[in-house]
Amino acid sequence: MSVPPECFIDISDLGANLKNALKNASLAAQQSEVSFRHGAVLFRRGRIYSSGYNKYRTIRWAWRFSSQSFDDEVRLNNMHAETACMHNVDRNLISGKDIFVVRINPSLLLRQSRPCSSCLSNMKKKDIRRVYYSVSPSTIGLIRL
Repeated sequence: MSVPPECFIDISDLGANLKNALKNASLAAQQSEVSFRHGAVLFRRGRIYSSGYNKYRTIRWAWRFSSQSFDDEVRLNNMHAETACMHNVDRNLISGKDIFVVRINPSLLLRQSRPCSSCLSNMKKKDIRRVYYSVSPSTIGLIRL
């Protein structure tokens, strides 16, 4: 029997290692500085290797190319949590690991956080095995890469 590439898991069915990853990804999301607060952890067998959250990228030189006036910095776009998570660890440690991505609302409840196609492509190139993501307060999604 083949396993589907994407499936959904009831949060009450998560084992201890996945619950730990979920908790740490939620803590990372609380540090986010953007309105949709996402957090991510890179993990394997209960060990957390890295965490990250979505944040604005600040670029000091952008004022040269804009008609707007800026002080020191300009916020052009944001870095997704899963990308930040992979940037926060030695690239040799990424291969073969799993990533857990969550989004929280102001009440700290889980919301939909399925990674975008660009992030999924980057994770596949980095040899991430599985991506877990929040769907709702009671459901987790799983994508096998």
